[in-house]
Amino acid sequence: MRFFIDNNLGKTLAEGMTGFGEWFLITRDDRIRYKPHEKRALKENEVGAFFLGGKNRRRCDLIQQLVRNWPLMKKFAARTDRPFAVQVPPSGAKLKVLPLA
Repeated sequence: MRFFIDNNLGKTLAEGMTGFGEWFLITRDDRIRYKPHEKRALKENEVGAFFLGGKNRRRCDLIQQLVRNWPLMKKFAARTDRPFAVQVPPSGAKLKVLPLA
């Protein structure tokens, strides 16, 4: 698997994640699901998208959120057909499937 990090999460986080060597979108931009051309790109390229939930989160909080949910995200990605959209909660341990329709 290969993950790529949206620029809205910052270059430092993206650089840190490259060590995991994994191709899914990780972003905070939930609006992607509502923009026709971006949604079409997810579907046509069969991309799985993980949206980090929560508002006004500090970089440290985002890193903790990502690390805490990483095992769930990997498991979900391994067993789920793409494309998909999933919200990763700021706290707790349950991923929420979002519609891409």
